[in-house]
Amino acid sequence: MRLILTTCFGIEDVVAKELTERISAAKIVELRKGRVIVDVKRIEPVLGLRSIHHVIKLLSVFEFSDIKALAQKIMRIDFSEELKSSKTFRITSERAGNHEFTSLDLQRIAGEIIVKRYGKKVSLKNFDTEIRVDVIDNLCYVGVQLTRESLHKRGYRVFEHPAALKPTLAYAMLRIAGVKKSESLLDPMCGGGTIAIEAALSVKPRKIFASDKNEKYVEGAKLNAEKAGVARDIEFAVRACRDMRWVGEVDKIVTNPPFGVRMGRGRRFLRKLYFDLLNAGYEVVRDKICLLSLKSSLFKYAVKTHGKFRIVHERTVGHGDIYPKLFVLEKKK
Repeated sequence: MRLILTTCFGIEDVVAKELTERISAAKIVELRKGRVIVDVKRIEPVLGLRSIHHVIKLLSVFEFSDIKALAQKIMRIDFSEELKSSKTFRITSERAGNHEFTSLDLQRIAGEIIVKRYGKKVSLKNFDTEIRVDVIDNLCYVGVQLTRESLHKRGYRVFEHPAALKPTLAYAMLRIAGVKKSESLLDPMCGGGTIAIEAALSVKPRKIFASDKNEKYVEGAKLNAEKAGVARDIEFAVRACRDMRWVGEVDKIVTNPPFGVRMGRGRRFLRKLYFDLLNAGYEVVRDKICLLSLKSSLFKYAVKTHGKFRIVHERTVGHGDIYPKLFVLEKKK
């Protein structure tokens, strides 16, 4: 069965690696802008992946020249098997690239075709079948979404941090940083605790530390960890990121510093934050630091000026509607 696995932009390779580790017979067909197309025999093991959002049964993928050609090709797709036991349906669309139409146009066109050909009713909330019509550049992917709710919603967030990190992206950061079971990990700006919790649930490092200068966030992170069943696996503390000495030494630091956008703070705030992080991190980390930065040029300047780390990996990732850089730093010997 051919499936589309959706995820955060920029971590498609993490999805592919996790899938083939868990399902040896799985075949990777394509990686493309937040989507991984795969061939698998069974759906159930796929639903346990920690790096994906939705699972879509792929019905058709095709190139198009304009909206008229796109509509004509959708009309040729046979939805009868997918809709035979459904009274209602919904069209969901995502679009990436430059086009003369919107996602709403895609939904309207596909919806009109389904209503006319199959006599089904549209229901945005109480639908039986959800049909996906996604356009990425000049390719259209049409399928049936098999997941009702995004798999990134783990269910352990009883406390919601105002700038919460998607668990799928947190998991990817741990994998990209190369965190191992035999290592220790610190998140010195833990917010709601997502990185530490995902580590405890998946990689399971031998020791996990998490801290934040905001006591309210630390208490919320503890609640989330309790809900996830990993509170005993994480040592929490109320500390500013410039004070990491309480952990002694750790192998890896993985963290999501404030971007400064929601806080209304500019370059001066971020510059100090980055230098505090680098100075304190150098004192305690043995190996690598992995983090996100929306001001990548400023962060690169801080790393170069600090002089005690080298950037060994960087990539752009999707975090909601913004696209920060993910950096991995290695401590210079």
